[in-house]
Parts: sequence; structure tokens; C-alpha cells
Amino acid sequence: MNIDNTLYTGKPAERRSDVEMAIYDKLDSLGIEYKRADHDHADTMEDCLAIEKVLGAKICKNLFLCNRQKTSFYMLLMSGDKPFKTKFLTSQLNCARLSFAEADKM
Repeated sequence: MNIDNTLYTGKPAERRSDVEMAIYDKLDSLGIEYKRADHDHADTMEDCLAIEKVLGAKICKNLFLCNRQKTSFYMLLMSGDKPFKTKFLTSQLNCARLSFAEADKM
């Protein structure tokens, strides 16, 4: 994975995707200061450890989950170093079973 070890402030000078540029524009319009690290897609928490070093901040896990019937969907954000235990979350949500949802459902 390629990671630029520079910590940037503000939006990039070069053009990015429309969605990414819209996020920078919204942050700027709200007067919210931000820093960013440029990197390839990070698929694992191990990839995120190197990005954390550049940012100087922890990165959380983002898990997209659904119930057995695939009628209810959940986005779980949790500490990257914490293990995910479905039995605890299913009892909190009062559902029978959770599994990872398919990306096209997002």
C-alpha cells in the first residue's frame, strides 16, 4: 500500500473524485479546519496503522452489517484495536443474527 507520509492541511490542489471534492468544499464552507493523509485504499486495520502514524490520530473500524433477512442495516464504528463480537451487538440490537452486509446495499 502506498502512503504519502506528508500531513496536509486543506484540500488537494489536484482534482479528485467529485464526492471527495464535495466533502472538502463543504468543510471549507463551514469553516472547519482539517488535515489529511493521502494513501491507497486501506483494506485492513494493519494498513490503517501506518496511516494513523501520519495523522497522529486513531482510525476506527467501519463495519457494515445486516440482519439475517437483509432488511435492517447497521454501520458500526469501533476502535480499531477492539475485537468485534457479534453476540454482544445482536443482544443490544435485539436481533437474531448479524452478518457483514454486501457492499451494493450501502
